Amino acid sequence: MDLGMRLHELPTRRKFTLEELANATGLTASFISELERNVIFPSIPSLERMASALDVRTDFFFKEPEVPKGKVIKKEKDLFLKMKEPI
Repeated sequence: MDLGMRLHELPTRRKFTLEELANATGLTASFISELERNVIFPSIPSLERMASALDVRTDFFFKEPEVPKGKVIKKEKDLFLKMKEPI
């Protein structure tokens, strides 16, 4: 997921409008919109302001989302291989 998608998705999940996020960060709505569309890229201070307003760490914008880990369980019968020709 790219930076613009993260910037768009998180405020939406947190029920922020573009204008509310702009007011909370001191950035303009048009600036944030351009970030969401990957037209421009933010400075570190801009990212810090958005992270603070959205209550996330700055590295949130760069980390890949964690994939839930699970166990693969195989039935005993799946552990045997059939050979076409005998060895």
